[in-house]
Amino acid sequence: MAINKIKSDIIVEAKDATEKRVSGSFQVSQSQTGYNFDYEKVLNELTQSIKNNDFNKTIKFDITETKPKYESSIFTGADKLIGNYSSQYKGNDENRVQNLRNACSKINGVILYPGEEFSTNAHFNPCTEENGWALAGTIVKGKIEDSVGGGMCQVSSALYDAVLYAELEVTERHNHSMKVGYSPYAFDATLAGDYKDFKFKNSTEAPIYIEGSASGSNVSFTIYGQETRAANRKVSFVSETLSTTDPGVKFEASSDAVGTITQTQRAHVGKSARLWKVVTVDGVEQSREIFNKTTYKASPKIYAVGTSSANPEAVSAMKAAIASQNEATIRAAAAQWKNAVQQPAADTTTDMTQQPADSAQQGQTQDQTQQTTVPAQAAQ
Repeated sequence: MAINKIKSDIIVEAKDATEKRVSGSFQVSQSQTGYNFDYEKVLNELTQSIKNNDFNKTIKFDITETKPKYESSIFTGADKLIGNYSSQYKGNDENRVQNLRNACSKINGVILYPGEEFSTNAHFNPCTEENGWALAGTIVKGKIEDSVGGGMCQVSSALYDAVLYAELEVTERHNHSMKVGYSPYAFDATLAGDYKDFKFKNSTEAPIYIEGSASGSNVSFTIYGQETRAANRKVSFVSETLSTTDPGVKFEASSDAVGTITQTQRAHVGKSARLWKVVTVDGVEQSREIFNKTTYKASPKIYAVGTSSANPEAVSAMKAAIASQNEATIRAAAAQWKNAVQQPAADTTTDMTQQPADSAQQGQTQDQTQQTTVPAQAAQ
């Protein structure tokens, strides 16, 4: 019908101006004015005139115009680096690296107009293999386990830190249950299901553009926008440890042979920390305020102690020793009873020397310093 041709020729959706970054430069696309008309009304009038054999009837209709919310001029001057951050990772876990790259690709190129809020979960979900995620290590109830999407929290943490230096408004942030190796105390931002998210708002008066990548050995984020802060003003963030909790050691019975003691979990020291935001002008401190308070739970070093033996006395002795949770008592019992029945000739006692590769701990050891200062990454 002719009405459909008219519809396709007239109806145009209004489009806001947008931009993308290509080869280090910004390309701004023009906004588009929208046009529309009451299609159903015109169609009904046309149908009725046909039924009435009134082919000379003139049908008039109004075309409405819709202006885009954001014209291309809004991007003028919004191409300055206002915050950035990088964190290192190791490339020996292919699945984890896949997740890091997948996460960055889902954020790279995002534009937030003034007042808009960014939700990390909204960009990452669903957390499925069909959506590009792979099985990799993550923290589950204080232990390192493989789960789909393991590693994505390193990306949300790096983004959080870039947002800090851009001085955007953080609206939701949660820390990990345990200290993570890729982030200093109080600098991390974890994700979990649909109940723990990292969110922030573009609290500036110009659009911001987020550039993210996982390449080489770094997860990196750079935030571009309009720089309104004075050149002689600098912002830094200082992590202060308030208290430390000894993780201790835990021994658990296993179905391994008597005499076998194997470490199954690395210890994680508990910490209470707070993050200070420090502002200086010409090198002179102007303000120092608490930005967040963070608590990391202690997680014990865990050993699996074998209790399997054809000798009931050996089994009973080992279970009693484990119940004492005294390491010297347990090791003495293991040494005493491992030869009570046929056992492997060598002492199978082992210690873990490498921390499992996972989204929380890969790449760095526990930070034992009492205070960590991370310099501002952005040119401010």
